[in-house]
Amino acid sequence: MSGLDPKDRARGHVQLLEALNVSRETLERLNHFAALLEKWNQRINLVSPRDMGVLWQRHICDCAGLSGLALPGRHWLDIGSGGGFPGLVLAVLAKDAAPERAFTLVDSDKRKTAFLVRAIAELELNAVAKAARIEDLTMPPPDIITGRALAPVDRLLSWTENLRGIATELALLKGRQVGEELTDAEANWHIEKEVLPNPFSEDGQILRIRRASRRI
Repeated sequence: MSGLDPKDRARGHVQLLEALNVSRETLERLNHFAALLEKWNQRINLVSPRDMGVLWQRHICDCAGLSGLALPGRHWLDIGSGGGFPGLVLAVLAKDAAPERAFTLVDSDKRKTAFLVRAIAELELNAVAKAARIEDLTMPPPDIITGRALAPVDRLLSWTENLRGIATELALLKGRQVGEELTDAEANWHIEKEVLPNPFSEDGQILRIRRASRRI
């Protein structure tokens, strides 16, 4: 199945309404985002075509798991944003719930960044998109850094080392291998962390890193 599945959307709506109590306006924006992604996905690979039929469960709701953490901060940086996961989904969810929250979405692929720019404009989000490599970014330290299915923890900590301030936290969507990734990362880093189950995913985990410093 390559197109959007109404049953998948309906299940996603129910989950978001029950777990996060999102507004109908927010669901309408997410529907708009899903339709826009489907249109662009015919030209550039934002998500696997076979995932379009389970877009809500596998992608949108999975990303929404981060919203349940009540993370602090006004400026969020989303790295490797790709098709908008999780940064664009989080920006949609914050539009009504936390309108003061600003998002910076970064991806090295200029075509994907063009999609993000278009989606941000159409959805009128408090966000900007940049085409850049993470390690080349220069910006004030964000409050929160998010990422999904991008790279192992050790590499993510290296990429973001010069971006993080004293109070910067990372909130990463991970899978079953999060324990192995942390074991590898802790050979090089002191990490203050918490691993939580993602309420919208059977196997998904949310890794919250409050502080990380290199081992000497």
